[in-house]
Amino acid sequence: MLIPQLVALAHRDSLLEDPLFEKKRVRWQVTIGPNGEFQGLGSLDERGVELLVPKKVGGNAGGVATFGTDNARFVLGLVDKPEDSAKAERDLAAFVALIERAAEEEPESEGIAAARAFYRDAAAVAAAREVAAEQKVKEADRVALAYFDDYGQNLFESEEGKAFWRRYRAEQESAKPQVEAVGCLSCGQLR
Repeated sequence: MLIPQLVALAHRDSLLEDPLFEKKRVRWQVTIGPNGEFQGLGSLDERGVELLVPKKVGGNAGGVATFGTDNARFVLGLVDKPEDSAKAERDLAAFVALIERAAEEEPESEGIAAARAFYRDAAAVAAAREVAAEQKVKEADRVALAYFDDYGQNLFESEEGKAFWRRYRAEQESAKPQVEAVGCLSCGQLR
């Protein structure tokens, strides 16, 4: 009886973190305009700014991207060593596939549509990669995509971005083999 009350308190007072998001330091921000044009690359801070970002599925496995933010290899196809270019192609493709899927599932989102347009424009991506190289962005640096119209907002922080990530993760979880259900101590339901 006590555990359900503690759970209710935690929900009421927003004491629980969303398990689909985690705090990570984001060092760089790629800003894109309404038509997908590359507007700039800015450093958020030398050590990065801690933000609540989509939690990566599959750890650091290659070809497994997160939505709207990841390391520079995923977001821009940028690598520190030229011999890693095949990894960059694979990881950039995984990141772009998530953007494409989000654009299909969230057609009303101007920011996600702009991100799709950005990645469909090879010259815009190449310009962002060139600026990143000039600013000495490292492959492992976390980069966020931000849409700028009247204000700047990271894609993963938008309501549409969060909704997409939650649906995407729920789909992944439902595809996993199910284990035997047990009674939950907090809600009493079989889970």
